[in-house]
Amino acid sequence: MTLPPGSWIPGERRSEMIEVVLLDNSKMWLNPLHIFSIRSKPDTVITFTTKQTLTVRDSVPELCRKIDDYFRLINLGQGVPGDQDTEESTKPSLIKQML
Repeated sequence: MTLPPGSWIPGERRSEMIEVVLLDNSKMWLNPLHIFSIRSKPDTVITFTTKQTLTVRDSVPELCRKIDDYFRLINLGQGVPGDQDTEESTKPSLIKQML
């Protein structure tokens, strides 16, 4: 069976998106390039560049890790300049930038 370009099969990992878990425990995939901000208040709220919001179960550090992995996958993020092999360098670069 041949699928049209851009088609997606449930359960298949989409490299151009990250997976988040919604409050009802369903999963959703979104493009992290459209994320404007992430807040914890106490639920995690993602605000998109369109000003729309989405409340998810994922914690802020989990989302930052997923976004960092995404940027590394598409070669847009190489970590923070000057990263060394230290305990601090094991943290995702988005988290380090927030500290």
